Amino acid sequence: MEDLDAIFEEYKEYYKARWMRVKDNPNYPFSAASEKKLYDTIDGCANGYEFRDRLGNLNELNAVALTKDQYTMRLTHYQSLQEHIRALGPQRILQGCETVDNVNDVMTLAMNEENKNSIEIAMDEAVREFHDWHYLEQIEIGEQAEVPSKWKSDYQQHAQQAKQKLVESYNDAEKNNQPWEEGWHLNLDLIWEHRHRRLLPYPDEVVQKRRNEAKQITGK
Repeated sequence: MEDLDAIFEEYKEYYKARWMRVKDNPNYPFSAASEKKLYDTIDGCANGYEFRDRLGNLNELNAVALTKDQYTMRLTHYQSLQEHIRALGPQRILQGCETVDNVNDVMTLAMNEENKNSIEIAMDEAVREFHDWHYLEQIEIGEQAEVPSKWKSDYQQHAQQAKQKLVESYNDAEKNNQPWEEGWHLNLDLIWEHRHRRLLPYPDEVVQKRRNEAKQITGK
Protein backbone atom coordinates (compact mmCIF):
# COMPACT_ATOMS: atom_id res chain seq x y z
CA MET A 1 0.00 0.00 0.00
CA GLU A 2 2.86 2.34 0.79
CA ASP A 3 4.29 1.75 -2.69
CA LEU A 4 0.97 2.69 -4.27
CA ASP A 5 0.79 5.82 -2.15
CA ALA A 6 4.32 6.77 -3.20
CA ILE A 7 3.50 6.23 -6.85
CA PHE A 8 0.38 8.34 -6.51
CA GLU A 9 2.40 11.17 -4.96
CA GLU A 10 4.83 10.96 -7.87
CA TYR A 11 1.89 11.31 -10.26
CA LYS A 12 0.83 14.42 -8.39
CA GLU A 13 4.29 15.88 -8.82
CA TYR A 14 4.23 14.94 -12.49
CA TYR A 15 0.97 16.79 -13.15
CA LYS A 16 2.16 19.74 -11.09
CA ALA A 17 5.35 19.92 -13.16
CA ARG A 18 3.28 19.91 -16.35
CA TRP A 19 1.21 22.81 -15.09
CA MET A 20 4.21 24.78 -13.85
CA ARG A 21 5.93 24.36 -17.22
CA VAL A 22 3.29 26.51 -18.94
CA LYS A 23 1.82 28.41 -16.00
CA ASP A 24 3.53 31.74 -16.72
CA ASN A 25 4.04 31.35 -20.47
CA PRO A 26 1.85 33.91 -22.27
CA ASN A 27 1.87 31.76 -25.40
CA TYR A 28 0.11 28.87 -23.69
CA PRO A 29 -2.91 30.24 -21.80
CA PHE A 30 -5.26 27.43 -22.84
CA SER A 31 -2.73 24.75 -21.94
CA ALA A 32 -2.01 26.42 -18.60
CA ALA A 33 -5.71 26.40 -17.69
CA SER A 34 -6.09 22.80 -18.82
CA GLU A 35 -2.98 21.59 -17.00
CA LYS A 36 -4.10 23.37 -13.82
CA LYS A 37 -7.46 21.62 -14.00
CA LEU A 38 -5.69 18.28 -14.33
CA TYR A 39 -3.42 19.04 -11.40
CA ASP A 40 -6.24 20.35 -9.22
CA THR A 41 -8.19 17.18 -9.96
CA ILE A 42 -5.45 14.77 -8.96
CA ASP A 43 -4.42 16.95 -6.01
CA GLY A 44 -7.95 16.70 -4.68
CA CYS A 45 -7.99 12.91 -4.85
CA ALA A 46 -7.06 10.53 -2.05
CA ASN A 47 -5.64 7.88 -4.35
CA GLY A 48 -5.18 6.80 -7.93
CA TYR A 49 -8.53 5.01 -8.08
CA GLU A 50 -10.38 8.19 -7.20
CA PHE A 51 -8.37 10.10 -9.79
CA ARG A 52 -9.25 7.51 -12.42
CA ASP A 53 -12.94 7.98 -11.66
CA ARG A 54 -12.73 11.79 -11.71
CA LEU A 55 -10.40 12.19 -14.67
CA GLY A 56 -13.11 12.03 -17.33
CA ASN A 57 -11.93 13.54 -20.61
CA LEU A 58 -9.53 16.08 -19.11
CA ASN A 59 -6.59 14.53 -20.98
CA GLU A 60 -8.52 14.79 -24.25
CA LEU A 61 -9.37 18.43 -23.54
CA ASN A 62 -5.70 19.01 -22.81
CA ALA A 63 -4.88 18.08 -26.41
CA VAL A 64 -7.53 20.52 -27.65
CA ALA A 65 -6.06 23.25 -25.44
CA LEU A 66 -2.56 22.69 -26.81
CA THR A 67 -3.93 22.85 -30.36
CA LYS A 68 -5.63 26.16 -29.58
CA ASP A 69 -2.39 27.60 -28.22
CA GLN A 70 -0.35 26.46 -31.20
CA TYR A 71 -2.75 27.81 -33.81
CA THR A 72 -3.30 31.04 -31.92
CA MET A 73 0.45 31.66 -32.19
CA ARG A 74 0.39 30.87 -35.90
CA LEU A 75 -2.61 33.12 -36.46
CA THR A 76 -0.97 36.00 -34.61
CA HIS A 77 2.23 35.57 -36.63
CA TYR A 78 0.47 35.48 -39.99
CA GLN A 79 -1.66 38.48 -39.11
CA SER A 80 1.45 40.44 -38.14
CA LEU A 81 2.83 39.76 -41.64
CA GLN A 82 -0.51 40.55 -43.29
CA GLU A 83 -0.54 36.99 -44.65
CA HIS A 84 -4.32 36.88 -44.70
CA ILE A 85 -4.63 33.72 -46.79
CA ARG A 86 -2.25 31.73 -44.59
CA ALA A 87 -4.24 32.95 -41.58
CA LEU A 88 -7.42 31.28 -42.84
CA GLY A 89 -6.29 27.80 -41.76
CA PRO A 90 -5.53 28.71 -38.13
CA GLN A 91 -8.74 30.77 -37.95
CA ARG A 92 -10.91 27.83 -39.00
CA ILE A 93 -9.03 25.39 -36.77
CA LEU A 94 -9.54 27.65 -33.75
CA GLN A 95 -13.23 27.94 -34.56
CA GLY A 96 -13.50 24.17 -34.88
CA CYS A 97 -11.74 23.64 -31.57
CA GLU A 98 -14.77 25.15 -29.83
CA THR A 99 -16.85 22.09 -30.75
CA VAL A 100 -14.38 19.18 -30.36
CA ASP A 101 -13.46 17.43 -27.14
CA ASN A 102 -11.12 14.58 -28.05
CA VAL A 103 -7.73 13.93 -29.61
CA ASN A 104 -8.95 12.15 -32.74
CA ASP A 105 -11.38 14.89 -33.70
CA VAL A 106 -8.92 17.72 -33.12
CA MET A 107 -6.25 15.92 -35.17
CA THR A 108 -8.72 15.33 -38.01
CA LEU A 109 -9.85 18.95 -37.86
CA ALA A 110 -6.31 20.28 -38.03
CA MET A 111 -5.30 17.94 -40.86
CA ASN A 112 -8.35 18.74 -43.01
CA GLU A 113 -8.02 22.48 -42.55
CA GLU A 114 -4.26 22.43 -43.16
CA ASN A 115 -4.84 20.58 -46.44
CA LYS A 116 -7.59 23.00 -47.47
CA ASN A 117 -5.43 25.98 -46.58
CA SER A 118 -2.45 24.66 -48.53
CA ILE A 119 -4.59 24.76 -51.69
CA GLU A 120 -5.79 28.28 -50.88
CA ILE A 121 -2.19 29.39 -50.42
CA ALA A 122 -1.10 27.81 -53.71
CA MET A 123 -3.95 29.49 -55.59
CA ASP A 124 -3.18 32.85 -54.00
CA GLU A 125 0.55 32.66 -54.66
CA ALA A 126 0.01 31.75 -58.30
CA VAL A 127 -0.29 35.50 -58.90
CA ARG A 128 3.48 35.56 -58.48
CA GLU A 129 3.69 34.24 -62.02
CA PHE A 130 3.66 37.99 -62.70
CA HIS A 131 6.95 38.41 -60.85
CA ASP A 132 8.83 36.82 -63.77
CA TRP A 133 9.06 39.83 -66.03
CA HIS A 134 11.49 38.50 -68.60
CA TYR A 135 8.79 38.24 -71.29
CA LEU A 136 7.72 41.84 -70.69
CA GLU A 137 11.33 42.95 -70.87
CA GLN A 138 11.84 41.00 -74.11
CA ILE A 139 8.75 42.65 -75.55
CA GLU A 140 9.97 46.11 -74.57
CA ILE A 141 13.37 45.48 -76.13
CA GLY A 142 11.88 44.02 -79.30
CA GLU A 143 9.48 46.89 -79.82
CA GLN A 144 11.52 49.86 -78.65
CA ALA A 145 15.21 49.07 -79.16
CA GLU A 146 17.01 51.37 -81.59
CA VAL A 147 18.64 49.00 -84.04
CA PRO A 148 19.59 49.10 -87.73
CA SER A 149 16.55 48.71 -89.97
CA LYS A 150 17.72 45.33 -91.26
CA TRP A 151 17.31 43.89 -87.77
CA LYS A 152 14.00 45.53 -86.85
CA SER A 153 11.89 42.68 -88.21
CA ASP A 154 13.88 40.17 -86.15
CA TYR A 155 13.37 42.23 -83.01
CA GLN A 156 9.66 42.59 -83.72
CA GLN A 157 9.40 38.86 -84.27
CA HIS A 158 11.08 38.22 -80.93
CA ALA A 159 8.59 40.61 -79.30
CA GLN A 160 5.65 38.72 -80.82
CA GLN A 161 7.06 35.41 -79.65
CA ALA A 162 7.49 36.79 -76.14
CA LYS A 163 3.87 38.01 -76.16
CA GLN A 164 2.66 34.58 -77.19
CA LYS A 165 4.73 32.90 -74.48
CA LEU A 166 3.40 35.33 -71.88
CA VAL A 167 -0.20 34.55 -72.89
CA GLU A 168 0.54 30.81 -72.82
CA SER A 169 2.18 31.11 -69.41
CA TYR A 170 -0.86 32.82 -67.87
CA ASN A 171 -3.30 30.48 -69.62
CA ASP A 172 -1.36 27.46 -68.39
CA ALA A 173 -1.53 28.80 -64.85
CA GLU A 174 -5.32 29.04 -65.08
CA LYS A 175 -5.63 25.61 -66.69
CA ASN A 176 -3.46 23.97 -64.04
CA ASN A 177 -5.19 25.67 -61.10
CA GLN A 178 -8.84 25.29 -62.05
CA PRO A 179 -8.94 21.60 -61.04
CA TRP A 180 -7.97 22.77 -57.54
CA GLU A 181 -10.32 25.77 -57.48
CA GLU A 182 -13.16 25.79 -59.96
CA GLY A 183 -13.32 29.00 -61.97
CA TRP A 184 -9.90 30.19 -60.81
CA HIS A 185 -8.48 33.08 -62.84
CA LEU A 186 -5.23 34.98 -62.57
CA ASN A 187 -6.00 38.28 -60.88
CA LEU A 188 -3.10 40.67 -61.41
CA ASP A 189 -4.68 43.22 -59.08
CA LEU A 190 -3.72 40.96 -56.16
CA ILE A 191 -0.08 41.97 -56.59
CA TRP A 192 -0.91 45.12 -54.60
CA GLU A 193 -1.74 43.02 -51.55
CA HIS A 194 1.08 43.38 -49.02
CA ARG A 195 1.96 39.66 -49.02
CA HIS A 196 2.74 39.87 -52.76
CA ARG A 197 3.84 43.47 -53.11
CA ARG A 198 6.60 43.11 -50.52
CA LEU A 199 8.34 40.59 -52.79
CA LEU A 200 8.67 43.03 -55.69
CA PRO A 201 11.73 45.25 -55.08
CA TYR A 202 10.57 47.98 -57.46
CA PRO A 203 8.86 51.39 -57.10
CA ASP A 204 5.09 51.43 -57.42
CA GLU A 205 5.23 53.18 -60.78
CA VAL A 206 7.36 50.39 -62.24
CA VAL A 207 5.05 47.69 -60.89
CA GLN A 208 2.04 49.61 -62.22
CA LYS A 209 3.67 49.91 -65.65
CA ARG A 210 4.45 46.20 -65.89
CA ARG A 211 1.04 45.23 -64.56
CA ASN A 212 -0.69 47.36 -67.18
CA GLU A 213 1.48 45.86 -69.90
CA ALA A 214 0.71 42.33 -68.80
CA LYS A 215 -3.04 43.02 -68.58
CA GLN A 216 -3.08 44.62 -72.01
CA ILE A 217 -1.21 41.73 -73.64
CA THR A 218 -2.99 38.86 -71.90
CA GLY A 219 -6.39 40.34 -71.07
CA LYS A 220 -6.05 39.14 -67.45
